[in-house]
This record gives sequence, structure tokens and C-alpha cells, in this order.
Amino acid sequence: MDGWSRSCLEGLELAHDYINAHAFIHDDQWVDVAGDRDELSGHPLLVDAPLVVTSRTVPGPGPADMIALNHTGSGSGSRNSTRIITTTGASPLADLVNDNEKLCHFTQEVSARRLDLSVFYADRPELCTIKSAIESNGARCAIHPDPRSYSRYTDHCANVRLLRSISDLWPESYVCEDEKEIHRAAGKVGFPLYCKHLDSRTEYARRYSDIAAYIQSEGFPILIQKEVEKRKSIVFHWISWKGRTLPLFILGQILKNGHHAGNEYSAEFERFIVRRYSDVLKRSMALLPDWQGFAGMDLILTDDPAGVIPIDLNARFNSSTLPFVSLFLRTKGEKLFSKYVYMRHDGATRDSDSRALEYQHLTGRTQRFGGSRRDAISFTLTSYQ
Repeated sequence: MDGWSRSCLEGLELAHDYINAHAFIHDDQWVDVAGDRDELSGHPLLVDAPLVVTSRTVPGPGPADMIALNHTGSGSGSRNSTRIITTTGASPLADLVNDNEKLCHFTQEVSARRLDLSVFYADRPELCTIKSAIESNGARCAIHPDPRSYSRYTDHCANVRLLRSISDLWPESYVCEDEKEIHRAAGKVGFPLYCKHLDSRTEYARRYSDIAAYIQSEGFPILIQKEVEKRKSIVFHWISWKGRTLPLFILGQILKNGHHAGNEYSAEFERFIVRRYSDVLKRSMALLPDWQGFAGMDLILTDDPAGVIPIDLNARFNSSTLPFVSLFLRTKGEKLFSKYVYMRHDGATRDSDSRALEYQHLTGRTQRFGGSRRDAISFTLTSYQ
């Protein structure tokens, strides 16, 4: 086993320890990315966390909104080990703080199990209320990622300096403070382009009206960034926990109309990236000192000899983190196949599929890996020799 593979295996063990130490209260209806379904792809029901708060129900007596995500064996070995608190509205976080009975139930579970809180976007105002309720119950807990640390890295305009420090390549970009600067920047980079403000809100703009709508929603400052000719979009995942920072995996991104639609893992491609760009990967992991939790870097592979451009720092879970953590924890870090493709599909998931999703093994080429009846979305995992 080479040094990279050994580090990734240790990273998965660290990820397993993180999962078992947390209650997951990821907001699984993301209003900031309307039309996207990343909240389902990155859903914590993919892993056997001790406690999950969700508006998505799992199979059992009666109808279920969410067809169960594939059992992974990544936690203590049984989905029955996961306690699920189900909310009814669009936002589990909002529902939890507005339902005293469920909030009390949650605080008791967290206190009894001595868990910390794992969140996706750490800027949600409900988190302070939830943490205070737990502490008033006599327990101590931390939020990961820490909201103060997370807030330092949510602004794309502020992250420009960090990203430029880790690679010689960088797309033409302008931080704009008013509409006059927007028009000047757009004229220089040309359409289509990217508008960026806060972490969860990137817009692919094809015309000025798209930028105007984005400004109306987000305000200033806004980063205007040229679209880069790319050979491949990739995302590098790592974890920092208990004083250690370790890599997890490198994935190719599958995009549809600028939106995340899936990912692929190739052992050969990962080795190529590590051989060519290990310095960029190491500098990426060093950007978040004193971090606790998962993180990722979106990169673009180009035809330029220098090769790779860091495009977005994601100081949080990525949409592809939990599917592939789930997969590789199940195989104990062993890459049983040379390539895996995880895809989201538009289309209803049938009732008859619900039981078939449980306790599957990687024997077939393609298997269903979860879905939502409510959203008419399903996921598949395809393995290649």
C-alpha cells in the first residue's frame, strides 16, 4: 500500500470516528439551491450515524416520503442503531426549534449519548437555539463545523486570496462593489460567466438579466469569474478531526446544466492527480487551520501544462462526501472495482423498490442507492471492473 492509499484509509477511519460522535441535523430542503437535489445526494441517512433529524421518512409501516438509502454497514452494523427524529416541514432545523416536544426529545438523546452536532451549512440561525437547549439540559456539545470558523470561508470574494495562494493558475476574476463594476467585469470576461457571493449561492449567468436577478437576491460584493475551458471538473475531499487532517478521495464531477448530478471515482485517475498535483492537494488541506469536520476543494483540470485550477473552497460537507464515505466504509477502504459512478436521476421511485434497497452488496453492475418519492428523484451506483 502506497503512502497516499494509507493516508486515505486512515482518513476513512477518522471519518468513521467523526460520524459516530455526532448527531446529524443537516437541513435536507435547501431553499438556496432551488431546482437542485444535492440535499438528497448528501443526505446523512447514507451513513449509520447515531442520531439523524430529517424531514425524509424511511420505509416502515405506512407510506414513506423517502425510499431508504442503501444500508452501508458503516456505523455499528445495523440501521436500527440510528435513531431518527422525523420532522414535517421543509426545514428540519426550523421545525425542531418550533416543536418543543421534538426539541426536548433531541436534547435528551444528544445529552445521553454525549454527541456533538454535525451540520451542513453552519450559518443557520436555529443552531444557536438548539445548542442552548442542549446546554440547558446540563450537557456540553460543539457544532461542527464551528459557525465562527465556517463564516470565515463562506464568502467567495474573501476566498480569492486563499485560492490564488495554492496554484499558479487562476481564472480571470473581479470583485465588484456596484453595478458599474459588474458591467465592466462582464464586458472583460464575456458570457457565460459565474457570479459568486456566499458559499451556497453560485449562479451560472448567460446574460446581464441573470446577473441582475442574482444581485437582487444576494447584494454586493459579487465575484464575477470567467468560465474556464476544462477537461474535467474534480473535487478533493479531506477530513480534520481530533488534531489530524487526512485525505479521503478525489472524484470527478458530473454536471448537468451547471448543476451537480453525480460523481465518479477512478483509482487510476486519482493516482494521476496525486502524482501530478500533490503539492496543490497538500496546500488545499492547509488552508483551514484548526478545522473540525469535512471539507473539499473544487478544481478544474485544464489543457494547460500547469494543469489544475482551484476554483472553490468548500469548508463543509460536499454533496458527494457522504455517498462515497458510505461506499468506502462499507468496503473498509478497499477499492473492489476500478471505477464507481454515483448518479442522480429525475423520475419517481416505485414503492416496490423500497425493500430492495436494503442490505445490498456490490455484486451487480448497477444498483439503486436511494431516492425520494416526494421529489421524484432516484440514485444509482454503477461499478466497473
